[in-house]
Amino acid sequence: MAENSLKLLKTKGDEHLPSFYEFGEFRLDVEKRLLWRADETAPLMPKAFEVLLALVRRHGQVVTKDELMTSVWRDTVVEENSLNVQVSALRKAFGERPQEHRFIVTVPGVGYEFVAEVREIYANAKEIQEKVTGQSEPTHLEIKGEAREQALETGKEGRRSLALHETPTSRRALGLTILICVVGCGALIFLAYALWPRRAATPAAQQPFKTIAVLPFKPLSAESRDETLEMGMADTLITKLSNINQLVVRPISAVRKYTDPSKDAVEAGRELQVDAVMDGSIQKVSDRVRVTVRLLSVRDGATLWADQFDDSSADILKVQDSISERTVKALMLKLNGDEQERLARRYTDSPEAYQLYLQGRNLWKRKVVDDYKRSLDYYRQAIEKDPNFALAYVEMAVSYIKLNGYDALAPEEAYSKARAALTRALELDEALAEAHNTLAEIKYQYDFDWSGAEREFKRAIELNPNVASIHQSYCWYLMSAGRFDEALAEIDKAQDLDPRDLIISIVRGRLFYFMRQYDRSIEQLKKVLEAEPIPVAHWSLAVAYEQKGMYAEAIEEYLTDFSLQGIAKPEGVEEAREVFRVSGWQGYVEKHLAFLNEQAKKGYVSPAEIALDYARLGKKNEALVWLEKTVDAHDAGAVSLKIEPAWDNLRSDPRFMKLIERTNQSP
Repeated sequence: MAENSLKLLKTKGDEHLPSFYEFGEFRLDVEKRLLWRADETAPLMPKAFEVLLALVRRHGQVVTKDELMTSVWRDTVVEENSLNVQVSALRKAFGERPQEHRFIVTVPGVGYEFVAEVREIYANAKEIQEKVTGQSEPTHLEIKGEAREQALETGKEGRRSLALHETPTSRRALGLTILICVVGCGALIFLAYALWPRRAATPAAQQPFKTIAVLPFKPLSAESRDETLEMGMADTLITKLSNINQLVVRPISAVRKYTDPSKDAVEAGRELQVDAVMDGSIQKVSDRVRVTVRLLSVRDGATLWADQFDDSSADILKVQDSISERTVKALMLKLNGDEQERLARRYTDSPEAYQLYLQGRNLWKRKVVDDYKRSLDYYRQAIEKDPNFALAYVEMAVSYIKLNGYDALAPEEAYSKARAALTRALELDEALAEAHNTLAEIKYQYDFDWSGAEREFKRAIELNPNVASIHQSYCWYLMSAGRFDEALAEIDKAQDLDPRDLIISIVRGRLFYFMRQYDRSIEQLKKVLEAEPIPVAHWSLAVAYEQKGMYAEAIEEYLTDFSLQGIAKPEGVEEAREVFRVSGWQGYVEKHLAFLNEQAKKGYVSPAEIALDYARLGKKNEALVWLEKTVDAHDAGAVSLKIEPAWDNLRSDPRFMKLIERTNQSP
C-alpha cells in the first residue's frame, strides 16, 4: 500500500507522467498545480489539489482512504474527516449538486473513485515518441489504457525504458501502432488546441503566483545592522500583501529564522513551499535609508523584478507602498476594488509611531512575560505619536491577553483593557481581520458569549481568509465547544496556509488530546520536538503522558517546560525529581500544589491550576471549590471544562455540570 501511495503523487524526477489531465470542462495542470475551468482557475487549497491529483492519476480505480491519507499527509497524523473535507471542497469546485457525482464517487467504507473520462496530455511527447520509435512526433500526446498503467510504473527501476510499449506485442509492431494513432490524432489535437488556446498550458512566466514569502531584509553591512527595521520591513509588507485574498502570504513567524545573509532566497522559498519569494537589503545612514529589493520565482529562480530605493528615512512608508504595488503587478494579480483599497491603506503616516510599533512587535519573538510587558510600553508610545494607529491598538490588546495567559495579569484587568483597545481599533478601521479575531477570543474566553464569538471569527475569515493564525484561533474555539470534526477541518486549513508552522502542529496535538486519542497526541508532539524544543510542546506532551499514567515521562516533560521558560532553576528541577523518586506522583503533586499556593500570595494564579492539583489528588470537593472560583473569575481555564480529560472524574457530580452551564455551554 505504501508503494501505491507514493505513486499517487509522484511527479518530480519522472518525465513519463502526464503534464495535464482533462475531464469534462476542467483541465488539471500538474506542474503549476492549478485547476482550470475554461479560461479561469478554480480555487483549490493545496491539500484538495493533491487529493484530486491522486484520484485522477488512478481514474477508473477505487483509491482507499488509507492510501489517500498516506500520500497527501505524508508527515502528519490526521483524522479521516480531514480527507472528507477536501473531497467536499473538490465537489464544490466542480459545482456538483447533492447526490450528483459526475467526477468523484464515494465507495462506502473503502474510499473514492474518479469516474469521469480523463484525457492525459504529455507535454514532452516528442521526447517520449523518440524513445519508443526513434521518430519525432507532435508536442503533445494522449495515452490511454494499458499504456497509461504501464507508464505510471516507470521510474521505479531507475530510468528504465518507457513502459508504455512493453507488451507481448513486438516493439516494432506496437511502435507502428502508436505512430499511426499519433498521426491520426495529431491533426485533431492540433486543431483543438489552435481553436482553444486559452486551455493550453501557459508558459511559466505567465502563470499567476498564488503563494509568496517575504524574507527578513538583510543589512548591507554588519556595522549598520538594525534588526528591528530589517524584520519590520518584512512584517509590514506581509501585512499589506495579506490584504489580497487571492494571495497566500507566509506569516512573519514562518520567515523569522531566515536572517542569515548567506541563505539562498530561492532555497528558502522552496522550504517555505511558495511560488515566489521576496528578498531585500536595507541600510539606514543618518536620516536616509537605502532599500534594495528583488522578487524571485521559486519555480526557476528567475527575477520577476528588482529595484533600489534611496530616500529619507521619513519616506520609508512610501517605499513600502511602492514595493507592494510592484509586487502585485509582477505576480499578475487582478485586484478588486476592496483589495486595491486595502493594499493602498496606510495604518500610520508617522515614521516615529511606525518605528515604535515595530519595536513592540519585534519583542514577541521570544514569547516571554517580560517582553509582552515591554511591548505594551512601545505600543503606548506609538499611540501617543499617532492616536489613530489602529494596528497598535490591536497589538496592545493581544499583549494584554497573552499576559493573562501567563498568569501575569488577572482576567478582569487583562480583558477589560484588551476590549477597550479593540473597540478603538475597530472604530478607526472596521475591516481589520486581526481585531475581529482578537475580539472573538474575548467573547468566548471571558464573556462566555459563544454565538457572538463565532460571528467575529467568521467576520475575520471573511475579511482575510488566508491568515493561518485566524484559522488556528477558530480551531481553538471549535475545540472548546466540543466540535472536534470542525476543529480538525479548521486546523487543516491553517496548516495548508503555513505548512511549516510548529505551533499549528502543537494545536493539532492538543486536539488529539482533547479527543482522548493520547497516542496520536504523543506522536504528533514528538514530531514537533524533533524539529524544535518549544516549551509548550513539552507541556502538551506531559499532559498526554499523564493521562496515560506514564508519570515518569510526564515529570520530565513538565520539568523541561519549566526550565525552558525560566520558571524553575536547575536546583529546583533536581529537587522535584528527588521528590518524585522518593514519594512518587502524589508526592510531586503535593509539592506543586504547595508552590502554587505560595505563588498565589504574590500575584494572580489561575484557580484552574490549583483545582487540577486537587483533582489529581482525588480531592473532589476542593477541586470543585476552585473550579467555581475559575468560573467566577472568568478565567480562561473555564472554557475547557467541557472537554478537558483531567475533569473526567468530576463529570458525574451535578455541581460540575452546573459549572459548565454557567459558561453557557451544554454539558
